[in-house]
Amino acid sequence: MRSNFSKLIKRTRHNEDGGVSVEFMLWVPVFVALMTGAVDVGTIFAYKTNYWGVARDTARQVARHAMSASEAEAYAREMATYSGVEPDTEVEITANDVTVRLIGYADTIASFGIFKVLQGTEISAEVTYALEPI
Repeated sequence: MRSNFSKLIKRTRHNEDGGVSVEFMLWVPVFVALMTGAVDVGTIFAYKTNYWGVARDTARQVARHAMSASEAEAYAREMATYSGVEPDTEVEITANDVTVRLIGYADTIASFGIFKVLQGTEISAEVTYALEPI
């Protein structure tokens, strides 16, 4: 009986069938997490870039007296909304300038939700333009 057991041990010790499969299965979750994290980070940066563009365009139009504050808020909200994610929008007009703020939240923007730890983290853009004389 002892000789059969030692033969089995020797055979299995040098048999590497399935070793690659085990390593593959151990690394798959790491690669999936990295890929989904990269997609989420890219999505957050794309939203931030869009917010800057919309805030700049809206502030420029209001500074040229092309729209009122309420029209500008509606315009900025419509232009910055993507995939059902609507930012908080604020347009403030003072005597000399106009400020447009767009605020979104990382946990609602991220596609895969890898960054739920960022819950409440603001993704925002604020642009101020001087009002042109009438």
